[in-house]
Amino acid sequence: MTKVMTALTPAQVEILQRCSKDSQAYYELLALFESAVTSPDPLLTSHAALLPNVLPDPFFLYDVPRNHLVYFNRPFETLMGGPAQIALGDATSIFSLIHPDDVPRVRFLLNDLQQAADGTVFSYTARIRVEKGFRELLCRSMVISRTAQGDVQLIAGYIEERADLHDMIRISHENQIRFLRLAESLPDTVFIFDVRTRRVLYENRPSFLGFTVEELANREIMGQMAHAEDRPHLRDYWQAIYAAELHPADLPPSFEIEFQLLSKSGTWEWVHQRASMITANPQGTPEQLLITLSVITERKQTEQALIASELQYRELLNIIPLGISIADAQTLELLIWNPAFDTLLAQNPSAGYSYEEWQKTVTPEQQAIAAARVAALRSGEPVPPYEYEMTYPNGEVHHIYTQPISIQFERRPAIMTITQDVTPQKNMEAALRESEQRYRILSEITVDYAFQLKVHPDGRPETVWLAGRFEEITGFTLDESAARGGWMALAHPDDLPRLQDQMRRLMAAPTIVSIEYRVVSKDGSIRPIWGNAISTADPTTGRVTQIFGIGQDITERTQMQNALVERERFIHKITDTMPVMIMVQDIQNGQNVWVNQYASDYVDQPNELNSPRLMHLDPSNFHPDDVTRVSEFLETLRDGEDGRVYEMEVRLRRYDGVYRWFNNRAVVFERDATGAVKSLINVLLDINDQKEAQQTLLEKQRLEVEYRKEHELNQLKNKMMQRISHEFRTPLAIIMSSSYVLQRPDTNISEERRRRHFNTIQAQITRVVTMLEDIQFIIYDESHLHQLTLIPTYLQPFLEQVIEKAQVVHSDPREVQLHLSPTAQRLVRVDEHLLKMIMNNLISNALKFSGDHTPVMVEGFVDGDWLELRVRDAGIGVPKEDIPHIFEPFYRANNFDEKPGLGLGLTIVKNAIELYGGSIAVENLADGGTLFTVRLPQYRP
Repeated sequence: MTKVMTALTPAQVEILQRCSKDSQAYYELLALFESAVTSPDPLLTSHAALLPNVLPDPFFLYDVPRNHLVYFNRPFETLMGGPAQIALGDATSIFSLIHPDDVPRVRFLLNDLQQAADGTVFSYTARIRVEKGFRELLCRSMVISRTAQGDVQLIAGYIEERADLHDMIRISHENQIRFLRLAESLPDTVFIFDVRTRRVLYENRPSFLGFTVEELANREIMGQMAHAEDRPHLRDYWQAIYAAELHPADLPPSFEIEFQLLSKSGTWEWVHQRASMITANPQGTPEQLLITLSVITERKQTEQALIASELQYRELLNIIPLGISIADAQTLELLIWNPAFDTLLAQNPSAGYSYEEWQKTVTPEQQAIAAARVAALRSGEPVPPYEYEMTYPNGEVHHIYTQPISIQFERRPAIMTITQDVTPQKNMEAALRESEQRYRILSEITVDYAFQLKVHPDGRPETVWLAGRFEEITGFTLDESAARGGWMALAHPDDLPRLQDQMRRLMAAPTIVSIEYRVVSKDGSIRPIWGNAISTADPTTGRVTQIFGIGQDITERTQMQNALVERERFIHKITDTMPVMIMVQDIQNGQNVWVNQYASDYVDQPNELNSPRLMHLDPSNFHPDDVTRVSEFLETLRDGEDGRVYEMEVRLRRYDGVYRWFNNRAVVFERDATGAVKSLINVLLDINDQKEAQQTLLEKQRLEVEYRKEHELNQLKNKMMQRISHEFRTPLAIIMSSSYVLQRPDTNISEERRRRHFNTIQAQITRVVTMLEDIQFIIYDESHLHQLTLIPTYLQPFLEQVIEKAQVVHSDPREVQLHLSPTAQRLVRVDEHLLKMIMNNLISNALKFSGDHTPVMVEGFVDGDWLELRVRDAGIGVPKEDIPHIFEPFYRANNFDEKPGLGLGLTIVKNAIELYGGSIAVENLADGGTLFTVRLPQYRP
């Protein structure tokens, strides 16, 4: 043994030394024993059997395949009563040592031990046959070795024999009996589940909601039958169980969950499951679980009903306009209050309410009264509702009506108050008293009579006062009327039911009614009365307490209404004889309020009088070409002035489909409260014959105009031909004359004269070409033939060429002065064709109509986005009366007749400027001459 001890490590020796003090060391000793048996050291192996003898408790080795003991130590031999009681190798000796009733349970545990992982220690109790009979002992077993095939070969075990262990076993046995009795008495399903083997070790009843306990212990099956919403929670629940640890010094952890389970009968039931850890392996993970299952469907339904009730209660408190609060009866601390209470007390709810803060808002007298009421409530005495004044933080004084009630709230005495701000009602009562006096005075002035009725709680009305011309109208005094049963007794029998119905309405709730009825006066005459009444109610109870009313003798008004009805009949007779359609139309409801006979005959169908076809709203009622104008006409009416007559001509379709022209005169008859047109008066006069005559007249006038235009055109053509003939004759005569001189063979002329004749011919030809171009520009629509062609141009050389050409045509040697501003000397984009025509004609006119020695000036400026060109001469000018006409074709001023020309130059200038998008102005200068100013858009390069 000494050599064995010396062969062990210090840690192993320490294990041996504390085996008698720490039961946990037994596990480590068994592992040491296993390593010694399998050690390659023969000395250690031969003495390995001595190791268990150091244990204070019995120890044994059990050969599983051969089913017999192969070793036991001396404490085991002593416990069994000596070697004579046991024999090694006896095939039945292991189970012969166990009480027959415990043999099945031990066989089951040994079977679990074979299937468990190596190093797993099983603890169990069994009754063991000892020297003096059977004793219940605690056994601990673990696998020592396995065969090559993995089957268990050798199991080691030891038996704890301490006295305290016997007490623990006895107590455990008693507790087990109590547990079994308790489990049997419980309404819930209780079972013990072995985590390793997935088997149920105990159950107090075989089924739950139609499932067997084995099915319920299967997490997969339970997960499939659980509600889809609860499956994730159930999965987390089991994961938490298997992740838990059990430590010897701690209480076993328990896990609870509530979920919905589909029973075998097909109903969803709420289930409460609780799992507690019973045993665990050395690592602390669970091995056995105690699980209870109970059906809590009714409880969950009750909880849901309570939650719904609580929500309804909270919502009710939030919408109740009265202030509701509950305070602790002793401390007066507010426990609950609704939003209306916030408004009524005008405090800061975030800071919390307190009785001390409330005391600051009332007088000391009211504080004393409130303290007395609180004392009465604490003693159980009822306190009637009362009113008091509260001063708000902003200085306003409010009248508060409150009703305190003693209640039990959350199992403690409390005071509930129902609070209402009655300041408006108080103010209303004061105002009502004042208005009542004013009403009485005013009614006596404005109406025939007025009255006030007091309504008693039993519903009986009593006349408080009646003033005015009541006696004059009815002939009865107030006392005489009361003796006959009140003023309603004077009503005409046919009108009495309506009066009684209106009185019931007045007494049922605060309202206003108006009615016309007849009274039978004292002399028997019947007088029509218009009455108006209003009822008021007590703000605290809502019961009608007073009725105020007025009465007006409407005899004269009724007579006037009857006369008006007769007058209306007379007017209808007149309008029915008029050959026009008269319609009063309600455009909001789509109906004709009234039509005359002519309109009815136009429709030819009496049942169509109120049809929308007659309305000025249906497009199918009008000629398609007039629909747009009708819509615009209606818009004008809607936005127009009231009382103003609007007129239009429109074609209406008759019942036979024929369209006829009508003159429609319309006026807004009525508008609603928003200002929208409600009804119209339309008067439609058939003007179809006049329109046809008018069309005939217009056609005749059109033909006359065309004839006159054609005549004027012929005259213009003749004038044009005369002018052209005259203007062309002069240059042609000059050309012929010069040509004749040049062609004469006997003429001996100098080269200088020959050159002058050729220049003359060329100038006259240019003049003819220019006139032909002018005529062509006038004859053809240049606005369609010409498109602006803009090219970059310098004005200086361009205008010099135009000036030179004009001088050649007119054989005028005068110098034309050209002045351009610096900005006009830059490169600009212009249409050279149009600009040449404009400037050529203006410069030619300036040369033509000014004296031989008078100056002609051309100026150019750039003014922002505009090019401005001016042509100035010092000639004869343009008569003022001729200026508006000088741009007309062939027009010549009175002082121009002796000058040659077609009268087209300025017309061409104006047309070209319009094509260019510019403007021209003409002005007579004070010192003589004319100034033409041309403004053209500046197209920058």
